[in-house]
Amino acid sequence: QAHLTGDQLQLQKLAFDGAQGRAQADGWIRYAANEATMQLKLTADKLEMLSRPDRLLVISGTSSLTRDARHFQLDGKFRADRANIELAGADTPTLSDDVVIVGKGKAPVKAAQDMPLNIDVEADLGDNFKLKGKGLDAELAGTLRIRVADRRPPRASGSIRVVSGTYAAYGQKLSIERGVINFTGA
Repeated sequence: QAHLTGDQLQLQKLAFDGAQGRAQADGWIRYAANEATMQLKLTADKLEMLSRPDRLLVISGTSSLTRDARHFQLDGKFRADRANIELAGADTPTLSDDVVIVGKGKAPVKAAQDMPLNIDVEADLGDNFKLKGKGLDAELAGTLRIRVADRRPPRASGSIRVVSGTYAAYGQKLSIERGVINFTGA
């Protein structure tokens, strides 16, 4: 549901139903003097973002996208309601470096935007986040905040820890007593 008035589109309700869960957006978009400005809010409620046999991700949370004359900003806070991620094994077939696919060239280089997209997103792994592959079989928890500002490299802060898990190495199945990855910068 939307309403158009002059050069502004007012989104009263934009809803997406996934195989599981729902996403909803509202806000406004304006195009005037050859420039777009906007303020949009997106809310996800147990939305199934990935649904493959090797990757399942269900999230809830909110984000906002704002663009005006001074900045272009994406803010968000999401929580994984459920995740089951399997990494490809070393024995997974891949193409050799000498294989050339006819008609597939290099990706075009994009010109830099006149206004960079600044990002401030927080991701909480929740209580049911499983990661499997490369010998690891673990349940993870923690929160990670990713920020990008003024075309600088991304900065991450937060901590991810192993709640329980095993690691297969050297012909053994080792129990993980403690596993923590801390992020503190670029």
